[in-house]
Amino acid sequence: MAFLALGLGIFLAGLVVIGVECYFRHQVVQRQEKQQSGDSWNPNPFFRVPEYGYVFRPDFISKNMKSIAGETVFKVISLTDDCGRRITPVENRLFRTKFLAFFGGSFTYGHGVSDNETLAAQVAKWAPAYMPYNYGLPGYGPSQMLLQLLRHDLRDEIQEQEGIAIYTFIDEHVKRVIGTMLTVTNWAKGFPCFEERDGTLTYLGSFEQAHPYRSLFYRLASHEYILRNYNIDIPFHLERHDIDLTAAIIEESAKRFAEIYPKSRFYVLLYPRMSHMFGTQIMGRLQAHHIPCLDYRQLFENIPPEEVQFPDFHPTPESYARVARILVSDLNLGAQCPGY
Repeated sequence: MAFLALGLGIFLAGLVVIGVECYFRHQVVQRQEKQQSGDSWNPNPFFRVPEYGYVFRPDFISKNMKSIAGETVFKVISLTDDCGRRITPVENRLFRTKFLAFFGGSFTYGHGVSDNETLAAQVAKWAPAYMPYNYGLPGYGPSQMLLQLLRHDLRDEIQEQEGIAIYTFIDEHVKRVIGTMLTVTNWAKGFPCFEERDGTLTYLGSFEQAHPYRSLFYRLASHEYILRNYNIDIPFHLERHDIDLTAAIIEESAKRFAEIYPKSRFYVLLYPRMSHMFGTQIMGRLQAHHIPCLDYRQLFENIPPEEVQFPDFHPTPESYARVARILVSDLNLGAQCPGY
């Protein structure tokens, strides 16, 4: 009798779970049909590689179009150079005797803006002595920056011998560092996994290689419609050690950059509106290790969001222009060079 009751209980619980899943599946499908949103690339500029997850195809031209609720948000064409970096068009190339290397994700890459409207391009307009290089890719975080500095000698890719590196931080980068469910089951499947072990930062391969059972659980959980309906991520809350790990990766990147370019400078830029959650903690640890930060979190405080953000929260050309002018002033990059 007890077994019969147990079986009946399990059966009824199963029906409830199935019913809940069906209900939330209907909700998710309806919302997706109503939103009619999409982010497309034609042709596809990305290809997967073991270490970074993916990189840009070199010497490539691609059209990127974003739509939300059936309306086009942006439609831009981007080009890459022979190193797979987004091209940054500049004038007076011969007068640019120093470099500006930009690292980060889509905010560095310039998702939604043209080649001549990215942060790198806007800074270069006001810094005539500096040649810009855009190492950002959509979806990237500090882990890719560290690998870029560890695996490649930038001196083989950058002609100038001295300059400045700028990494753009946003709060979402912490999730990419630790590999939350919503990241590793979407674009970050093959992203690099770093962890601190016995006080040493260690590269463990991709998240799937480092944590196969966790990755399997994430793949299964990500199909649950109740989680998808409420956009629930796992872990539910980011802890102090997650933020510390992110800072440690940035610190190691700054150290490696200094080894390659001992006479150059490395800065961390906290992007306006997008780094309020973890910016204070990240900046505190970095400054304790003598890594200078450009704290621009309040820069757009009194500006209407639509002027500086697309509906998907990526920066507009006006956003990059405002940040670029402040950055050039703060770092004193605007001195005229011969020929101007």
